[in-house]
Amino acid sequence: MKKLFIILLIFLSFLSQQAIAQLPQKITYQAVIRNTNNQLVTNQSVGMQISILQASSTGTVVYIETQTPTTNANGLVTIEIGGQIGFDTINWANGPYFFKTETDPTGGTNYTITGTSQLLSVPYSLYAENINVDFSKAGDTLFIGKSYVLVPGLSAANPFPVPDFSANKTTIIKGKTVDFFDNSLGNPATWHWDFQGGSPLSSNLQNPSGITYNMAGTFDVKLTVTNMNGTDSIVKNSFINVVDLPAVNCNGILYVHPNDNSSGIQWGGMNIITGATSNTNGEQNTQTIVDTLGVGNYAAYLCDTLTAYGFTDWYLPALDELNCLYQNRISIGGFTLTGSTGYWSSTELSYIHAKVQWFSNGYQDYSGKIANFRIRCVRRD
Repeated sequence: MKKLFIILLIFLSFLSQQAIAQLPQKITYQAVIRNTNNQLVTNQSVGMQISILQASSTGTVVYIETQTPTTNANGLVTIEIGGQIGFDTINWANGPYFFKTETDPTGGTNYTITGTSQLLSVPYSLYAENINVDFSKAGDTLFIGKSYVLVPGLSAANPFPVPDFSANKTTIIKGKTVDFFDNSLGNPATWHWDFQGGSPLSSNLQNPSGITYNMAGTFDVKLTVTNMNGTDSIVKNSFINVVDLPAVNCNGILYVHPNDNSSGIQWGGMNIITGATSNTNGEQNTQTIVDTLGVGNYAAYLCDTLTAYGFTDWYLPALDELNCLYQNRISIGGFTLTGSTGYWSSTELSYIHAKVQWFSNGYQDYSGKIANFRIRCVRRD
């Protein structure tokens, strides 16, 4: 019997290059058939049985089909494999897989030509169909070659990034530069921020690293993002609340409540030593006093629990900070400057005394903790 043999030219190729659309469950197979005299078998119908084997060249058959294609004038046969029952259930991740062809040159089922070759990486991309890859969702994986590749993108729950709407971002002090770009949201191709509602800023800012607000008011913000998934946008109403707080340089910027927070309140803790003795760190003093005295109607607690202008981190200034307020009393405004105008500091002197400053003349003194004086709360960023 004259024997024929097959020379494989193009092993497998995809019929579609679409990245996200559903992949067709077919692959293309091409081969050139020659006889033992190296002559082409041309323009002839041949019978073929194609099997996909798992694990080895003699492994388990996971798919099989038969066809009767016709070679062309060059001895080339082209067929599409797949599309029949069982092909779409192959788990390409559980390879290796081998491709076995059996051919009958007379067009029947008496297969006298057999060849087996290992499937290489190309068909494994069909595994994307099994895991339902969505390129708009980070965390999905694509099997390429012999490893899994993380699909680039953004969060699975939100394919487009949104501004950080946390409380410490919504309230902004006039004249302060803030950064809205959150690197944890990824790095899409283009960010466009559109500040609405009469904002002094130019719209369509791309990838802003810092923005300075020079007008007080409440503004909307719109973020438009263009990336590999397309374009999308989100609007947050009244996102930006720009407040105009007095600010002075007291060993760093100190923001001052524009009005007195009490016209008469006790320092608190008579006959108790709290340990709040710092002349420079009112924030530390306030925390120490509140930790010691707990809940009550006294100066440090009033500032510690104050919510004003969108901020909750107010404190009672230490003696040196209070003196800085006195030196800038005109530019800050709102102080009572005549008569008995003592203001409590958070600096403790003893178990019965704490330090106070008179804003009528700037004199620093001490008084009994049960005395009633004014207070002005402050904060730092």
